[in-house]
Amino acid sequence: MITERTGLPLSVGISGANLHDSQALEPLVRGIPPIRSRRGPRRRRPAKLHADKGYDHRRCRQECRERGIEPGLADTLVAQTEVATRKQEQMGLVPVLLVPAPLRTLLSRFLRRTLPQLKVLSHAELPDSKTIRVTSLVGGQA
Repeated sequence: MITERTGLPLSVGISGANLHDSQALEPLVRGIPPIRSRRGPRRRRPAKLHADKGYDHRRCRQECRERGIEPGLADTLVAQTEVATRKQEQMGLVPVLLVPAPLRTLLSRFLRRTLPQLKVLSHAELPDSKTIRVTSLVGGQA
């Protein structure tokens, strides 16, 4: 199922239990009806697509790009984190990503495959006596 931002279903598909999620992406995207807008012509597809890890395959991202859809947060997050990690390593620092406690485990697992040298810590894990120097922001404006 593909939904819009508030949860309204745009496209629904039913498949067998042995079909991988990534194989269902193209028919779902093709099934999205034209999107009405107050100005200009109707768009045929959304501008962005945010999906879970089951759709995180090179083929799926390529299909989205071919249709003019930005694959979403995962690619941007990895790219920005890679740049920040390289910057810290060039400065002679151990690359560390400081995140809110609820996100620590999720981000650590997500980034482990592409950036094994990156240490992901939560704010709660730092002692009050430590001084933090921010070298980069991921997902925000520096």
